[in-house]
Amino acid sequence: MAVPRLLSRLPLPIFSLAFALLLRLTAATAQVDPALISRACEYAKGGTACVAWLQDNEDDAELSGIDRSDPDSIAFFSLKKIEKEAVAAKLSAGTAEDLSPAAQQGLAECKDHYVPAVDLIEEAVDSLAGKAYPDAMKFLKASTLDLAACQKSLARLGTHKRDTKADVHATDAINRRDLLASHVALAQSILEFAASGGGAAASVAAPPS
Repeated sequence: MAVPRLLSRLPLPIFSLAFALLLRLTAATAQVDPALISRACEYAKGGTACVAWLQDNEDDAELSGIDRSDPDSIAFFSLKKIEKEAVAAKLSAGTAEDLSPAAQQGLAECKDHYVPAVDLIEEAVDSLAGKAYPDAMKFLKASTLDLAACQKSLARLGTHKRDTKADVHATDAINRRDLLASHVALAQSILEFAASGGGAAASVAAPPS
């Protein structure tokens, strides 16, 4: 969000308070169309989980300020959500000293795949901001390859469903990756929904990889 010049001249404590208020006002004015969200999720075959995901701004100031009132803005919101989820998943794949060497290696390898996945999702966000739908689809599709590679690394961890630090850490990393992958798949369909004018026309196919 661009900061108004007048705010930037305020003393720091007053600036912080004013900027926080500005974020709240921005969130309050964001337009949301529940009926269109339902149509997008019907197109994506995502059901009620998809609707709940697109309606949840997670009390995040940036997400709260994004409109969801037309196909383009709904698609952009979905990409911003998976961008944040990908960053969080990458952090969850960090290693810890109490893990076995094999578990540390699996997590490290997964994290290595998250780095390009996050970059590709960010490229998709930037492309969509410029209405370059084919590019956004291409980058998002490419990110799924890195997520699949991460899954293979995490599969080697093995969990015994015990309340140990190793199992809790591994289970959290696996669950975050799986949830992210499912949301990326939703975002791909929502991109197609928006690119087709809200499902009114045939889907715009992504260019060959």
